[in-house]
Amino acid sequence: MTYCYFGHHKCASAWFCGVIPAVCQDLGLSWHTTSSFDDFDFGSPAGRANFLLFRNAGMNHVPPDRDFRGFHVIRDPRDVVVSAYHSHRASHPATDEWRELNEIRERLNGMTLEAGLLWELEFLAPVFRQMQTWNYSSPHIREFRMEELIANPFKLALESFEFLGLLDDEPAGGLRRLTFAALSLLNKPTRPWGAAGRRGPVPFAKITAERLLGIVHAHDFKRLSDGRRQGEEDVTSHYRKGIAGDWQRAFTPPVKERFKELYGPLLDQLGYAARSDW
Repeated sequence: MTYCYFGHHKCASAWFCGVIPAVCQDLGLSWHTTSSFDDFDFGSPAGRANFLLFRNAGMNHVPPDRDFRGFHVIRDPRDVVVSAYHSHRASHPATDEWRELNEIRERLNGMTLEAGLLWELEFLAPVFRQMQTWNYSSPHIREFRMEELIANPFKLALESFEFLGLLDDEPAGGLRRLTFAALSLLNKPTRPWGAAGRRGPVPFAKITAERLLGIVHAHDFKRLSDGRRQGEEDVTSHYRKGIAGDWQRAFTPPVKERFKELYGPLLDQLGYAARSDW
């Protein structure tokens, strides 16, 4: 079984790429993280990792012919624009993987906020195209929104790792075994023991809910932002503000109209705005 995290630019990928490796370390799983659409080959050593983390995911990253489970995270595209602007302008770390960032940063620092947001609308077209063409009905992929993470990171973590089958359900498993034994004594019909009554052999341990929530707590916003609460802004931090709906403060009428022109149908498709008069 291969496990996958499918994310997008400015959709909490840094958070997931901190939490998931911590879980993998506990479970003895190998992992590989990539941002590139081009450098990943499922036949490569990295492609044979147990857990694959795609920070810029497209349907071309979904394994077509292997046993896998994954979860996919999106975010209100309007907030993606605002977050990307601040990240590209100040906080995103420079890496060899993205050498164009210095040029982008110089460009944005020479613009007004409005002009910078309008520029981001064009620049982010590939990210929004990946969201638009994603298959949101795959039975192998659990869909989440970043807004769920902001509201309750503990709940999202439990649900995502439970879907992957990596959450230790021993208490539930024990309850199922007791139920099976009780029904057997009462001579009641039961499902075959081997089909659903017990867990089969697993190649590695599963993580307990208590341990998983401890990892999530170690990666909460306040800790990652050096003590700030969600909503307290630091434009130089990769964890700038940690809230949903920040676009309402940043979008001017020209930015809003241009966004509607370019990506209005995407908001409807993703369920963020069904009407055009937002």
